[in-house]
Amino acid sequence: MKKVFIDTNIIMEYLAHRKEFDDVQLILSAAYQGGIQAVMSSGCVYTVIYLLGAEFKRQGIHEPEKREKIKESLSVLLEYIDVVDFSTDYVKKAITATDFKDLEDSCQYQCAVENSCDILLTINMKHFKDLESPLCQVASPHEFVEKFMSADE
Repeated sequence: MKKVFIDTNIIMEYLAHRKEFDDVQLILSAAYQGGIQAVMSSGCVYTVIYLLGAEFKRQGIHEPEKREKIKESLSVLLEYIDVVDFSTDYVKKAITATDFKDLEDSCQYQCAVENSCDILLTINMKHFKDLESPLCQVASPHEFVEKFMSADE
């Protein structure tokens, strides 16, 4: 079973029904059914809370309804996505990495590596294109569905 690190933008793609929703939904359904092991960083949780709060506010949803909708969304996701941490050593690797311009992506990548993930799933493929010696494969939702899900059928 593949261990798949879910980047923050994948969670938001799903929750906000954005452009790649269909592929992301297939992947998260596979996680729900036990076909893949999905994980996200604890930092992803904080960021999703913030981004969902901003999205709900933009939609005119305010406290206490906003808080309840965020709790509900996260509770559902946590049924089939595990939350993982990463150590100070890997944070140091992330902030000193020269092949990343985006520090958040560097942290997500190092978290995936430390937690022995097979694949990091992201929308921002361009942020990972300069990896010199990838320790973890990086895929977009569409690539993942094409390469890994159809191969498992």
